[in-house]
Amino acid sequence: MPTLRLQVNEKVYNHLMWFLNRFSSDELQIIEEVPGFEAAQKALTHELAALENKEVPFICLNQLEQDLEATIRKQEA
Repeated sequence: MPTLRLQVNEKVYNHLMWFLNRFSSDELQIIEEVPGFEAAQKALTHELAALENKEVPFICLNQLEQDLEATIRKQEA
């Protein structure tokens, strides 16, 4: 099913939604856009590319536990 993205002003929005809601769910699906979705998607795509290109350092579970313990000790002091 093709996807169409529209930007409408508040005056038109209610009329358009009224019209679109007349269609059944197998004819039309209304997908509400989440604020910040595009920015999050772009950031995650960048992070995924960095992981795939091995540009991100990895540590083992033991090293993570040691780092966390060191951070906790610093905060408690």
